Amino acid sequence: MSIRNTINLVSSQVRYYSEVRRSNMAFLQHQASTGLKHERISDDPLASEKLFSLKRTTSGLDADLELMQDIEPTLNLSVSNLTEAHQIVRAVQRVALDARQADESELPILAGEVDDLMNRLVNLANSTVDGRYQYAGQNDKFPPYVENPSGTNPPYVYQGSSQSMEISVSANIKIDLLQNGDGIFGTGSRGETVFLGDTGMTAGSGKDSGLGTGAIQVSHTSTSYAGASGVTTGLDSIALDTIIGQSGTHQLTLTDQSGTGAFGVVQLNNGLEIPWTSADDNLRVEDAQGREVFIDTQSIVAGFSGSIDITSNGELSSDDGLTSVPINFSSNQILIHSENQSVTNINSTGINRAGVEPIEYTGASDLFSTLYDLKNDILNSRDLPGKEWDAAIIRRDEDLERHADRILSVVGEQSVALESIEALKSRNRAYHLEISQVVDDIEGADLTDVVLQLQQEQNLLEYSYAVSSAILSQSILDYLR
Repeated sequence: MSIRNTINLVSSQVRYYSEVRRSNMAFLQHQASTGLKHERISDDPLASEKLFSLKRTTSGLDADLELMQDIEPTLNLSVSNLTEAHQIVRAVQRVALDARQADESELPILAGEVDDLMNRLVNLANSTVDGRYQYAGQNDKFPPYVENPSGTNPPYVYQGSSQSMEISVSANIKIDLLQNGDGIFGTGSRGETVFLGDTGMTAGSGKDSGLGTGAIQVSHTSTSYAGASGVTTGLDSIALDTIIGQSGTHQLTLTDQSGTGAFGVVQLNNGLEIPWTSADDNLRVEDAQGREVFIDTQSIVAGFSGSIDITSNGELSSDDGLTSVPINFSSNQILIHSENQSVTNINSTGINRAGVEPIEYTGASDLFSTLYDLKNDILNSRDLPGKEWDAAIIRRDEDLERHADRILSVVGEQSVALESIEALKSRNRAYHLEISQVVDDIEGADLTDVVLQLQQEQNLLEYSYAVSSAILSQSILDYLR
């Protein structure tokens, strides 16, 4: 090979290796300045694909963490509000206890305390978070509880959604963020309807839908007397008779002492004997329980002495007389309130007198109705006798206990949800850190290693220069010889 060719070959190789070294050095210098192994996806497609997947995962973790951080204040506020609500219910229970031990003069003051506590409760039930009503469910733009325009029970009407606003914070954790207030402050598990009067009616077998307290009016419509005694209804019988019942429920016992139908004695259900004469067209006869009839004795059969079976019919009303139905003396007679359409099932077979029958739908009142009823019971607006009044206050306390338990249960559920969120946040942060470390390993350059490689490339470049210089010098000397 000619010297010229040798020189050309060496020069070509020197340029090639120099370019390689310089290219490597440029790449390493870029890594040193950016801290990245690769500048373009094309530099390492497999690594870039893995990085894309990992970064997508971290983006999802970041979104989940942001969501949980947004949820926590709402849940914390709800726990605080409901804890306060629970404390208020306990305060009302103490008022109920005080009422049972108080003097009559103190009762209006205690009723006022119940009113004040109810106002505090409704304010909590209508609380907002970020401009959204916390206990209105999905209907969060409007206050869930509004005053009943009729001014009757219930005092507040729920107008929120029956569906809570549910948020998924993970595949396995779903949280009711804005809750259905009716599920917290609403009715509990319905018990048997309690009848407090002395009309003789009892609970029927059907399912009632009434709330709180109420009353059923039992009114007299007609009375008839069996047999041929000559007794007929008095002038005020329709309006003033208070006996009600099927045949066999009530009896008159009449004795003609004159033997001619002129005078004698009569008694109702073995009550006091009442004198009568043939001139009585509206004689009041009362039994030992205060039930009464008005009779006409002008046509008593001469010499009659004996028992007279009575049939007395009546009507029932659950809406203060707006609508009435005849008493059918059945084991399950249905009454429907004309205004709220609530259903009351009664056993009317034992009804024996007219009057007002106070009733309570136990376990069926929302919290505000329970407070309303307690306030009125403290004031004894139903004129219950002492023992029955005390029993009514006890039932209100039992209802309050159920409401307190329900509120506390929701507080517990929300506290568990907060703990779950905190645990999930910790796991997400740990996983995020783990992924970040993997990303750094794939994407990040080791600066120490880069500096060493850069020095090596510099040394190799200088060595190639030295070697090529030596070879070229020797070739030229050979050529000169």
